[in-house]
Amino acid sequence: MRTNSPLIGSNALAPVPSKPINIAEHFAAMEAQRAASTRDCYLSDPLATVLVVFSMLIMSFSSYFGPVLILVFFAMWFSPILFKGLHVIKSSYDMLLVLSIPFFGILSTLWSDYPGKTLYTALSFFSMMLCVVVMSRVVRFQALAQGVTLGISVCMLITLASGKYETDYVTGAYSLVGYYGSKNSVGFVAEIGLLFSLISFQLYSGYIKKIMLSLIPCLICAWCLHLGGSSTALLSFLGAITMVYGFYIIVKLPKSIRQMVLLIGCIGAVGALSAAFLMGADELLLQLLGKDATLTGRTRIWQVGIITGLERPVLGHGYAAFWMPGRPVAEQLWHDFLISGKAGFHFHSTFIQFFVDLGLIGASLISLLLLINCISSFRLALKTNMLPEAAALLGLSTMFLIRSFFEVDTGGPFGVGTLFFFMIIIRMHALKRRELPKQSTGIIAS
Repeated sequence: MRTNSPLIGSNALAPVPSKPINIAEHFAAMEAQRAASTRDCYLSDPLATVLVVFSMLIMSFSSYFGPVLILVFFAMWFSPILFKGLHVIKSSYDMLLVLSIPFFGILSTLWSDYPGKTLYTALSFFSMMLCVVVMSRVVRFQALAQGVTLGISVCMLITLASGKYETDYVTGAYSLVGYYGSKNSVGFVAEIGLLFSLISFQLYSGYIKKIMLSLIPCLICAWCLHLGGSSTALLSFLGAITMVYGFYIIVKLPKSIRQMVLLIGCIGAVGALSAAFLMGADELLLQLLGKDATLTGRTRIWQVGIITGLERPVLGHGYAAFWMPGRPVAEQLWHDFLISGKAGFHFHSTFIQFFVDLGLIGASLISLLLLINCISSFRLALKTNMLPEAAALLGLSTMFLIRSFFEVDTGGPFGVGTLFFFMIIIRMHALKRRELPKQSTGIIAS
């Protein structure tokens, strides 16, 4: 009997040829699969907390241990790329904004007064920004807040244990400087820890966790902020915490009147400040803060910075190329302000420092990022009804805006300020796109 069955014949048992595996396509498919799962992006909270704690220590004391701690920092935050996938550094507009400043710093090597110094520092800055991007995308806010409060608390305890105090030769104030070598640095790190400890208080439901992970760090940071005696840190912290709790009140109002109340509040605040300064409140404020009319020499430094920046107004003198031994103007400022080590000094204004280093282009870039951080954090706070993370980002944005007129916290690599400032926009973008876990209650069970 004949049959037309296709299974009978000379080719019935022949193997079906298989398509060769394309390694590139297979890797791309794996990357797409990982990217589809938001949970896969994150490190476990205990591991992330430990990494953040060590990051606070490294950013605070890296100058004492040199390249070793920096290599540890790179290893901690580049390693998630290996087992979490390349999507943790996928390109986005927020990432491009963050990398624009260090990239322009690298370009400034072409016209820098000290090309070697510019290239080395700018490459370090760029590498750190990649670590900040990874850190912002693989760490949940709960782990971030816990790591920051614990890490900065340890830093402040080390600062207290150092017993290092200095007398300001202008004001005569006796202030805690620790291993930071500056009361302004102590105050800055303390106010960040204080902000996070206050906001993280609502993350914990158990009294033990509230005391250990929020209240005790809060007291430690507050005490160091007081001992540091930094007027800039105190004013910026008060401004940040006022903004945060002001928005807490605003989000409790009906949505129909929130914007009107916010507008009236802004106009009222500007009007009240203007009237106060016209009535001489600025002199009273200087007296209360122990400052003179020059803001302890800042006005002279600003004048020198503006004159220096105008020598090359468009592109600047090159990233990190001004404060170099042998430059007469820098040597004179070091001498006048008793900076014997010829390091750790700046123009005490973010805008002037970037103007000198990278010209009007660099100053415009940092101003744009400050503006985006503030406006986006305001909108995010209203949109999310002040989730804990939105509150922290709002506080940080306000803090950096106030400090930008009097300090330089964001201009160089391997610093606490640089890490937090450039983290803001990355985390805001992720939160807006719901790439971060939804925090409906903001409570961690005890």
